[in-house]
Amino acid sequence: MSSPYEDLIFDVADHNLRSNVEEPPNTETQKFFKLLHSAQKPIWDGCSTHLEISIAVRMLSIKTEYNIPRDYFNDFVGLMKETNPAGNLIPSDLYRTKKLVFKLGLTARKIDFCINGCMLYYKDDAAEVICRTCNAPRFKPNSGKQHRPKKDVQYSRLFYLPIIPRLQRLYASMSSAGHMRWHKEKIIKSGVFSHPSDAEA
Repeated sequence: MSSPYEDLIFDVADHNLRSNVEEPPNTETQKFFKLLHSAQKPIWDGCSTHLEISIAVRMLSIKTEYNIPRDYFNDFVGLMKETNPAGNLIPSDLYRTKKLVFKLGLTARKIDFCINGCMLYYKDDAAEVICRTCNAPRFKPNSGKQHRPKKDVQYSRLFYLPIIPRLQRLYASMSSAGHMRWHKEKIIKSGVFSHPSDAEA
């Protein structure tokens, strides 16, 4: 019986891989099987509650929900790793946690924006360094030494989640594809208002 995380991995890749596991794996398939292995492996021998991938997803979810700073996250994860049985698969820091979950896809795009919220530094404006509306600088003053200048640090940045990969994932998953097609395939009952789309408007 497959776990929800195992089903998620197959959704990321391709359902055909379930029936073609005997074929010699190419590079992409090798990545897939490595991720699938993470979805099947408990964080330590005998653990029945969490897998390597599930603990990483849960940890990042908690970090996001409570806005936990990186250093606090790393310290807490370090304590978790120390107090669990030796050889456990709990990621040791935020970098390794993100690296594991990153393989699931659905990455976010980082876009700089004006500190006053006037504009995005995006597409045609991606190279701009001063806001066209309020003339506020895009980057913080560079305090690096002349022989080794520091990297530019933006005042404000947002995370854009592209919609197309998420829609593809919803249609690829057996558990959500039916819901995505509901408006097309629903059975309409005369005189029954079951969804706002049934209204004349």
